[in-house]
Amino acid sequence: MIEQMVSLTSTSVQHAKVSSEDLADLVTTTNTMASLSGEIEQTLQNFKSEFAMVKNETGVIENITSQTNLLALNASIEAARVGESGKGFAVVAEQIRTLSEETKSSSNQIRQALEHLEETSERMTASMEETLKLIQLTLTKVTQTGKSMTEIASDTNKIGENIQVIDHAMKEVEASNIHLVDNLNQVTDIVGDMTTCISDSNEINNRMLSKYDESANSINSIETVIESLMCELGIGGFMGTEDVQPGMKLSVALKDGKNYYGEVLTRENNTLSITLANAPKLTEVTECKLQVTVGNVLYCWDPAKIVHTAQEADSHFTIQIESRPKINNRRKYPRLDISNACTITLADGTTTMEGKLDNLSANGFAFLTHDNYFATHKGVDIRVKIHNFDLPQHDELEGHVIRCSNNEGLYIVGCQMPGDDFFIRDYVKGKL
Repeated sequence: MIEQMVSLTSTSVQHAKVSSEDLADLVTTTNTMASLSGEIEQTLQNFKSEFAMVKNETGVIENITSQTNLLALNASIEAARVGESGKGFAVVAEQIRTLSEETKSSSNQIRQALEHLEETSERMTASMEETLKLIQLTLTKVTQTGKSMTEIASDTNKIGENIQVIDHAMKEVEASNIHLVDNLNQVTDIVGDMTTCISDSNEINNRMLSKYDESANSINSIETVIESLMCELGIGGFMGTEDVQPGMKLSVALKDGKNYYGEVLTRENNTLSITLANAPKLTEVTECKLQVTVGNVLYCWDPAKIVHTAQEADSHFTIQIESRPKINNRRKYPRLDISNACTITLADGTTTMEGKLDNLSANGFAFLTHDNYFATHKGVDIRVKIHNFDLPQHDELEGHVIRCSNNEGLYIVGCQMPGDDFFIRDYVKGKL
């Protein structure tokens, strides 16, 4: 199609050149006609001048004819007065009068002919003027057409040049397409190889998944063994009150069957100074069961001895420990992955942040937040309000931050609850 357009453009250029030459001849012819029309107009003007002279001469002839007729009349009158001797003169006078009448008649005919000729001349003059105007208008239009044809020829040449450029570009595109097809064939081969590799990788992944399930089962078994081993190690002397630090959370179970919660104030050897909320005043040494959250495990002493601290506030107590602790793994309850939005508030109520829960168990939870507060505040106490939770009466949890990891600005915060929540335990079991 490009080659046909090039051929048609070349033909159009030739036609435009021929049309331009024809227009040039037409312009010359029109100029000649205009010149001839000017000459004809000048001839008509001369004719009108000559015609005016002839008309004047005709008036002179009529005047002479009138005088001749008058003289003939006077001669006839004089001949009649003379009598017989004047008859011959009367005949001559009559002939002269007759000739005068004929001359007058001929002069009238000549005048009428001249008037008709004058009208014809005027019409010819008007027609020639209109012809000159039309010739001039034609000349203007022909000149403009000549310019337009010249511009058309120029534009056609430019179009031809542009088509040549397009033709060259199309050939380059064609070559590029051939190269692209070759590349696509190579890509197809590569994709085929990748498909084969993906199939092999999928098979490997399936084998790895199977191995992962086996590893997970082994890890669960190992965790059970380690938990038992930790208990034995705790009893064997590797863990003790030296691990307890001020600020750690604890719970005390008295013989009345109630649990009271608080935290460690100080430690001196095997004696702990603690605070308990809402505990009864114990003026005598009383046996109890003590649990202290140390990191991610529970240190359990049973029995321990507690007494109210003399001369201190009602919430201050002293606990005497006389044995090594039993160790309980904090992951003794299953965890449920959960993504409810939540509001995190510090224990003092001064700061509130937004986040999203990551998992939940009966004795702990983890949440996600973009607030970098937790990057440097491990160990703080918080309260979490779970939005749209299935247990609306248990949607507020207390926790102690025990770990925090930063994943490119997203902080994963793990918390321990001060005690086991059996409602949440049953909820998690029901969801798993």
